[in-house]
Amino acid sequence: MARSTTARTRGVAKVSSGPQIYKPSIKDELADRYSAALKQYLRESGEQSLQEAYEIGRQAISNGLCVTEMVTIHHDALIKSLLPLLVPEEQGEDFRAPGGDGEEREAPILQPQDRKHLVKSSEAFLDECLMPFEITYLGYVEANEALRMSEERYRELFENANDIIFTTDLMGNFISINRAGEQVTGYAREAARRMNFGEMCAPESQEAAFQMLDRRVMGEAPGPCELDLLTRDGRRIPVEISCQLVYREEKPFGIQAIARDIAERKRAQESLRHLTEALEQEAKRIAHALHDEAGQLLASVHIALESVARDLPAAQGERVRGIQGLLDEIEDQLRRLSHELRPTILDDLGLEPAIEFLSQGISARTGVPIVIEADGVGRLPAHIEEVLYRVMQEALMNASKHAKATSINVTLKQQAGEFICQVRDNGIGFDLRTALTGNTERGFGLINMRERLKFVGGTCVITSSPNQGTEVLIAVPLESRDAAQNLAG
Repeated sequence: MARSTTARTRGVAKVSSGPQIYKPSIKDELADRYSAALKQYLRESGEQSLQEAYEIGRQAISNGLCVTEMVTIHHDALIKSLLPLLVPEEQGEDFRAPGGDGEEREAPILQPQDRKHLVKSSEAFLDECLMPFEITYLGYVEANEALRMSEERYRELFENANDIIFTTDLMGNFISINRAGEQVTGYAREAARRMNFGEMCAPESQEAAFQMLDRRVMGEAPGPCELDLLTRDGRRIPVEISCQLVYREEKPFGIQAIARDIAERKRAQESLRHLTEALEQEAKRIAHALHDEAGQLLASVHIALESVARDLPAAQGERVRGIQGLLDEIEDQLRRLSHELRPTILDDLGLEPAIEFLSQGISARTGVPIVIEADGVGRLPAHIEEVLYRVMQEALMNASKHAKATSINVTLKQQAGEFICQVRDNGIGFDLRTALTGNTERGFGLINMRERLKFVGGTCVITSSPNQGTEVLIAVPLESRDAAQNLAG
């Protein structure tokens, strides 16, 4: 029993207070390697030892050791290497240095010039070990200088840019704003830094502004957003804003944004809108003139020719009736031109019947079948119907005239609060960039489509490539609940 207790007691003592195993640190391991390599170098002065010194320095950097620590390691290694050889003169030639095993052994006596040589050699070894530190430092200096120059260039661009450039935190609180921002908004930088971005936006623009910032914070990539800024004196400045996340230590900590004053562009768009409306009114007047006045005149000519035909012999009367057939064709052509200039069916019945009528006319002239799919499309506001009709007219004319298609499909539908028009053909396709940059009829037509859609906040996405056909996707946001109800009904 006593024996068992003793065994258990010894076991417990062994666990609780037994000798701990010492694990040398990286610094200790490098110190041992350094001491051995230095001894080797002082003994043989070989290139291999210098390479080892360089490698020790490189590993010291990678493990976070500093120059002071390496000098300390060198000092300790130097003492271990040279102390047995540095014999005081008063000891005489019989001095024996202690060995590592506790026994005294004979040590050579170094003369002063030999001591200087060994110290110089150890300095060369230390220089080689510190070479990675020097290279790293020079790299840091160069990188720091490049960063300084980059910051200066950024600061110069930041301050001298014509656009408003500002940064906020992730909640939209201003961090900085450039000189253009001060001039446009009227807020000094110190005042802006005490504000939130929403406070600079017009009330009706605040929701769009925060949605843009929130989407960017969530990792999405929203496109440019148009909104109105409120200046310090209450003026409204229309701007187009693009933003991106700013990262610190691989984590987002702010938002950088560029706001471009688009007042001039808005004025140009407004002028273009007025011009387009004037052209539409003129087209409407000409269309009615063709339909009503020319139609009445042709009807009068028909009556007159019929009267003449009755007074002529049968053979000559048939020739007159042949002329009447030509007049019928002219009347049909005038009616078609009238509808294409300004279809009365668009005003009377709406977009879907107008597109169907337009498609029938184009298909009859070109021989290309056009299939229309519409899921209960109702009336839209007149100005939206007008824009969509003109854009669809251009898209269908392009498909029938340039695409060499054998079939065209048209889709009209409501989707996610937008009215969608889609035109697809199986034609030869085209290079979109070339068409948009070249002075071609198709290029002007595509640009005109996009410009018209801007008036109603719409977009036009064109997908095409040679021999792959073309798809035109048109989307216009519904302006109000009334418009949406009209469309659904």
